Amino acid sequence: VRFFIIRTVDLPLWGDSLTHSMVAQLIVDNGGLFQSWVPYAELQSFTYHFGFHTLTAVFHWLTKIPVPQSTLWVGQILNILAVLGLYPIAEKISGFKWAGISSIVIAGLIISMPNFYTNWGRYTQLAGQAILPAIIILAWYLRDKRQIQILPSVVLGSLMGGLSLMHYRVLIFAIIFIFIIVIDGMIRSRHIALAVNFAISTLTGVFVFLPWLSSMIGGRILGNALDQISTPANAVSNWIQEYNLIGNLSVYLPSYIWVAMIGCALWAVLRRDKYAATIVAWWMLLLIAANPQLLGLPGQGVLSNFAVFIAMYIPAGLLIGSAVGWILATKPILARSMPILITLLAFFGGISRLGDLDPEKHALATRPDIQAWAWIENNLPIDAKFLPNSFFAFGGTIVVGSDGGWWLPLMTRRQSSLPPISYGVEKGPRVDNIHWQNEIVRQIQRGGINDIDSLGMIRDREISHIYVGQQQGSVNSSGLILLDPDLLSASSFFKPIYHQDRVWIFEVIP
Repeated sequence: VRFFIIRTVDLPLWGDSLTHSMVAQLIVDNGGLFQSWVPYAELQSFTYHFGFHTLTAVFHWLTKIPVPQSTLWVGQILNILAVLGLYPIAEKISGFKWAGISSIVIAGLIISMPNFYTNWGRYTQLAGQAILPAIIILAWYLRDKRQIQILPSVVLGSLMGGLSLMHYRVLIFAIIFIFIIVIDGMIRSRHIALAVNFAISTLTGVFVFLPWLSSMIGGRILGNALDQISTPANAVSNWIQEYNLIGNLSVYLPSYIWVAMIGCALWAVLRRDKYAATIVAWWMLLLIAANPQLLGLPGQGVLSNFAVFIAMYIPAGLLIGSAVGWILATKPILARSMPILITLLAFFGGISRLGDLDPEKHALATRPDIQAWAWIENNLPIDAKFLPNSFFAFGGTIVVGSDGGWWLPLMTRRQSSLPPISYGVEKGPRVDNIHWQNEIVRQIQRGGINDIDSLGMIRDREISHIYVGQQQGSVNSSGLILLDPDLLSASSFFKPIYHQDRVWIFEVIP
């Protein structure tokens, strides 16, 4: 279903997909990891997790599909794997294969997450969550064994190390799960083998991640995390508090799934099922970790509520699917009707999922933008520099794109005044790079595009062209549209040189 959608909708080039595609393209261009983002941006460090981008680069090398499209395809493959990985967990909890199948249908077809991730291009978290099921199964295996298991311990540590290169926040998910497993195992058995096994896993994971940790020192990700950890609960900035708001719960799960999941969680506790209870305890601790301020603890923002709640398909699928197994254990005759019930559930769930992907609302670039990019490559000099539509995000700390103009550096190899979103955490060419990058957008918002100070800044930064995409700055925009084609057309400072559909390109008059 996902592949069919991708083949038939407008080219869905989303915001996060830009950074992912750019990183993957740089890996392809450099034959491996890199520090300089040239020619796509003037950033001089790379500290972002790169596991998903490496997968995309390898997929590109194998298939010869262009990197932006490879990003989309790999994202869908991981979307499927992240759901399929729930099967062995639910089966282990309940002992029934129908529980595993039910968990897949619920998470993959009844719930909009993680299918909806495609609208944001949130593939790095998805990649991490595709690894989580293997970590859960191995951790349970080591807890239940009362002898030293070197190979499984090394494999678990390698998975944890690999997860640290996939997504830093999903790594926190896994660390909290391992913490619960170790505490539970020590209380139950107090066997030295358990401590040895997880010590081996920890050392292996650190060994895998340590070389990359040294590279992270060049950027701001590590420093930002340490600042958040050390900030008292009563000193957290307003924008972090707003960013960490949970919002409408029905966005993450349907109301009836929330009720069913909570009911199944209570049932798991009453049953004293050690596997299901572990899942319940895990997600309770994740909620606390995302909201430490409720206990007066520091660290708000390190693990966001958004990251936790968009992953709620995991406990929902596992607990509800396991409950199906518990019901079958008491009423085995119901197993005869399971094929029909699951088929109907999957059919109607699959139909409802067709409406999840909404490129008209979320896609930055569409086919008219792609046609404009081809025109740019054929008609404008390689040293052309563009000003695209953008707006302030993340509490006004950084600027992000709001139409296809954000994709110009990657798709046309022309410069842009708007770097990828990573400029907020990577090292730039200036000490005040973030402020400098934000300044031009703030000036245009304040004075308008025709203001003398705005024009002076445009010329000082050697911006030669202005790009208004098909979406005309409307995607996720939180305020006034920056670039109005009507104002630009009426101005004597800008000359329209391209207009097809709703895409405009203006030349800046010297």
